[in-house]
Amino acid sequence: MKKNLGARLTALGATAVAVCMTAGFGLSGASADAFDGAAWVVSAQDQSGQTDQAQSDQAAAQELPETVSEAIPDDATIVSPDLAVTNDGTVKDVKTGDTVTDPRLVGTEATPPDPLEKTDGKTYIPVSVQDAKEAKDAEANGAGTADAIVATAEPVVSFASYVDNGQSGQFDQFAVTPAAERASSAYWGTYNGSKAFFQGDGQLFVQRAKKVIDVSRHNGTIDWQAAKNAGVEGAIIRIGFGASNDNVTAQMDSQAQRNISECKRLGIPFGVYLYSYADTTAMAADEGEYTVRLLKKFGVSPSNLSYPVYYDLEQWTWTGHKPPTSPSAYEQIARAWYAKLQNAGYGSHLGIYSYTSYLNGPLNASYIHERTTWVAQYSSRITYTAFSSNWRGWQYTSVGSINGVGGSVDVNAFGQRTVTSSGNSNSGGSASKPNNSKPNVSKPTYTTKGAIGIYRNAHAWLGSPTANELKVKGGASQSFQNGTVFWESATGNTYATKGGIQGEYASLRWEQGILGFPSSDERQLRGGASQSFAHGQIHWTQALGAHFTRGAIQDHWAALGWENGWLGYPTGDELTVRGGASQTFQGGTQFWSPSTGTQAVKGGILSEYANLRWEQGILGFPTSEERRLNNGASQSFQNGQIHWTPTAGAHFTRGGIQNYWASTGWENSWLGYPTSGEQNTNEGVTQIFQHGAVHWRRSDGHVYTSAYVGRVHRGAFCSANGAVGNGDQDNRILVCATASDGRLRWRNK
Repeated sequence: MKKNLGARLTALGATAVAVCMTAGFGLSGASADAFDGAAWVVSAQDQSGQTDQAQSDQAAAQELPETVSEAIPDDATIVSPDLAVTNDGTVKDVKTGDTVTDPRLVGTEATPPDPLEKTDGKTYIPVSVQDAKEAKDAEANGAGTADAIVATAEPVVSFASYVDNGQSGQFDQFAVTPAAERASSAYWGTYNGSKAFFQGDGQLFVQRAKKVIDVSRHNGTIDWQAAKNAGVEGAIIRIGFGASNDNVTAQMDSQAQRNISECKRLGIPFGVYLYSYADTTAMAADEGEYTVRLLKKFGVSPSNLSYPVYYDLEQWTWTGHKPPTSPSAYEQIARAWYAKLQNAGYGSHLGIYSYTSYLNGPLNASYIHERTTWVAQYSSRITYTAFSSNWRGWQYTSVGSINGVGGSVDVNAFGQRTVTSSGNSNSGGSASKPNNSKPNVSKPTYTTKGAIGIYRNAHAWLGSPTANELKVKGGASQSFQNGTVFWESATGNTYATKGGIQGEYASLRWEQGILGFPSSDERQLRGGASQSFAHGQIHWTQALGAHFTRGAIQDHWAALGWENGWLGYPTGDELTVRGGASQTFQGGTQFWSPSTGTQAVKGGILSEYANLRWEQGILGFPTSEERRLNNGASQSFQNGQIHWTPTAGAHFTRGGIQNYWASTGWENSWLGYPTSGEQNTNEGVTQIFQHGAVHWRRSDGHVYTSAYVGRVHRGAFCSANGAVGNGDQDNRILVCATASDGRLRWRNK
């Protein structure tokens, strides 16, 4: 996750500093003295109550550009070693001052970039150009580290290992180091007999603490078993960024499904997050809908979550857009996103993530602070104090090293600030048994009413409601523990969705999408299940998942016997293609266009069609179903045909060669079936058949034939006594296919 942890560096006068160590776990026996003074961070000592110094304490040392182009103003912000952003949102190359337009880094007007792309997945703390120049000048002039602080991604808390504060219980996955006892580092320890995380000054952050990593596709393919064995006790998984409700996969994190599935399989408690690019409440609502669609797609129900669904609010960079700057604007953005998640039943599993300086600036609104339970600050202590819940998390480093995770990874300490046992709170007495680090949130009570309430009473499998009834365009819906009930005002129909079918329905934007309201309950089928909707159906199997069908493609599938016909179940959703649509099934693929209707293609003919680039290739859309022939089969397309036999395989014909072949009687003529595709020659095009060849001459469009006589020898021509059939009477053709390269050769006799 990108961490913009402060855009300000300050000169600190005589403030004490401490050398920063390399980040990672298990720094057994390491000490600050073992490292050089190339990068410095502020000690936690002598800083109580000093806001600017605390902000500097948060900054960790990172690479600053050696030079900054004079074309970049001092009030611009450096967002990576190579990039800076001006106040109008323009991204510049730091060294040249040129405007950066690479969509991978800055997105396009319509589509935001992956926020981690511009730093190759690594964290970078934004810093103003002016402060960077001053820091570099001070460094060049030999100023002491008390006069210039260079920010780095190497956090002071990388000292933190493990300390037993006189309490029972040892956690072997952490190594005790001398540095861990320094006041200049945060550290793991024990408190009331349970694992705890402490600030560098010895103040408790949380007890019953859990080590949690947050990950994205930039962490690669994670070995979750190895990570669990290394002491990882939880994960927060990126599921996407921004909103892409037209194409659910466009801004989805490509590793999210695997990461979620592995955490489920191994019993690793997890939560998820979506990175926000919202600058309006409408965009935030879209992001809320997108979050729900992704959760449904990945099969994440509220009961699966040990950690919240987080809304990641940070300062972002996106071509043609600027992030909000006022707390009131951000409050409305947060409210809009929350409403969508609450309506979908995730209301008791939500939270906001950000970093201290942003929370004290653009996010400084009570509504946001009340919901912020996860904060990033890379220093020996955390200066954000507005946590409203007892349960909280501190992302204390972005450069952790964990077995099973390639490269560096964000590491967090989650737990409870106070634990009540026998009426005592944080008193040093014995503590109750640690829980699973879930938020200590009171669950609201929801009610049912009307048609939805009647339906729920008749279908106990739905469980308890997880949200109140939601009014939607054309009706109402309400989510329950095991499904969602929809009521349509126009028809009075009330039906529920659940499981895999509901996941597909959610990805299509529920009742507001292409399918409309459900028009039946789920039905059990041979090997699967299905459910009808106003404008289509969704079919599901354990092996293939859930896919929708609709319109002409569904009608044709129905005519062929639905899933019991030779096509079987759908294996993909409908795909819009130029001029029409297509959809894959177990037994073949259906194609539709306005002029050709719907036709299905299968087997060897389908393979040849695929080689020719489907409907976008030379043949166009199919115009008929496959027809059985003598010892083979054929199918017609807009611009030709494909014929198949078990011995010769599938080959297309078209144009003048096909017309001539048809005039002789197709496969029943002396030529038989085609055994090759078209072959370009010096004179034109030739196609080989079982008993001869058909040639098309480029110069005049003339078509003629030849036949093979005798055995073909390497490099030799086969002789013929005159033209065969209706061939060219003026040119006696000698033809053969050479054994060396398989290409046809002919010459005039």
